[in-house]
Amino acid sequence: MRRLLKSTLVICLLTMLANAAGPSQAQDLLAKRKYLPAVIPLEQIPIAGQPLDSLALFTYSTESSSWRAIPFQIDEKDSSGFVPGDGVASPLDELVFLVGDAGGQADFDNWPEGMQSTRWQVELSDPMNPADKSYVYLYKFTDTRPEFSNYLDYAPDAAAAGADTVFGASYIEGHDRKGWH
Repeated sequence: MRRLLKSTLVICLLTMLANAAGPSQAQDLLAKRKYLPAVIPLEQIPIAGQPLDSLALFTYSTESSSWRAIPFQIDEKDSSGFVPGDGVASPLDELVFLVGDAGGQADFDNWPEGMQSTRWQVELSDPMNPADKSYVYLYKFTDTRPEFSNYLDYAPDAAAAGADTVFGASYIEGHDRKGWH
């Protein structure tokens, strides 16, 4: 039987940005901040000791009743800051994803294929309108890591060591082997 470890986290997005948007623009503010990172301390999600490479983050679309794996990262930290990680979740680590990837709330018994019996629900809310909420779900996966679309592509140039190109949705950044653009 699947059990749900529901860790509902209310993330207050930066109040300064909420105030800058003004009250008339506060409606659906989460959608307007889709490129802001959500940074969730793992001390708020009880996953200490879990191998990081066994986790997947999903969003649920209430409109299409479908799940989609989304890009995320776990920043490994210790008391002095970011550290090369050991690949295991600790309470000092942070879950990071884009606010715009969050979706609707899924029913308790609605799960994506291939996920194990535990999931953590992360709730985002707008400080200007607490009723405006969106969700992501952190799962352990059982077989193959779910596929998701990346926001960036990286193309190293094998012929010229150090030359590379990064492709984003709205830009291309390239360097030659001396580091010049």
